[in-house]
Amino acid sequence: MNLLNLPDDNLLEIAAKLDLRGISILRKVNQRLRNFLDLRPPTNNFTKISIEGFIYYPRTQVIYESATGTETILYDDKDQAGRDFEVNIRYQKGVVDEFSINFKHAEDPVVKKIQETLKSRNKMLQVKKIFLRGNFQRGLFEILQFLDPTSLKTIATFMSEGDEIQQFDDNCVQLEQWRSAEEFTSNIMIESSACFSKLLHFREVNIWANEIRLEDVLLLRKPSLSNPFFECFSFHTTVFPEFDEFLRLLGVPPADQTDGRFMAKYFRIPNSSDVLLIRVFRNRCLFCRSAEAERHAGWELIEDIGTVEFFQR
Repeated sequence: MNLLNLPDDNLLEIAAKLDLRGISILRKVNQRLRNFLDLRPPTNNFTKISIEGFIYYPRTQVIYESATGTETILYDDKDQAGRDFEVNIRYQKGVVDEFSINFKHAEDPVVKKIQETLKSRNKMLQVKKIFLRGNFQRGLFEILQFLDPTSLKTIATFMSEGDEIQQFDDNCVQLEQWRSAEEFTSNIMIESSACFSKLLHFREVNIWANEIRLEDVLLLRKPSLSNPFFECFSFHTTVFPEFDEFLRLLGVPPADQTDGRFMAKYFRIPNSSDVLLIRVFRNRCLFCRSAEAERHAGWELIEDIGTVEFFQR
């Protein structure tokens, strides 16, 4: 029996038994099968999707993971990688737990195809965590705007070799997806702590900033003390000119400031059973809110913020 003479229902049944690579090969048989699978692609329910064009450059690696297993495909043809992604994601069913995109160049044709595919969907793709490595400003904006803001929880960006100090793109931070997410983490070097004001709505933040200013650190007082959903704001820095003043405001004696790169104190949060930990270790500082019972066993003292100049300034 000729495959091409089979009715559509039988073709769908055959396609449903193929893996993703098999679907890709079947689409190449002739124009009729290609059109058929483009119009009626098998429904997928991926939990994780990873698209990588950096380590294997110029090859493209795509990993699809679902409850039934994991499939890894290596492409020499970027156009084919883009077309297959379009077919595989067009009728994605359910929420993607993790969606990772890693490309050396933001102008990579696969990246362009990802953007076009997400934009063309009838419904925004539901993703819990988006991981992006590449052009931070433009790349993040182009991808975020096509994701369902009701499902997005974590936004993560990672530095590629050769990345320079960057700023936050206003187009990105005005997106509903940015405002509704709960966690932001990035190891890309941001220009300065002036970006703190754009991050205070997140439940958890972990970033690198080239230069820290005390006036921006003071902004962390309000969310950490008044927002019960606040968990942690952590920043790494290269330059903090007012570091000694920061320690002084926290009540660290001058004699303890000479060493300068470790400090940990708990502060009692008014009208709450929670405590606020402020910890400095080398070039990292964190503000972390938690229940008093969960505090670190080695740091028993809890100070009243009414006696600490940092909270009164």
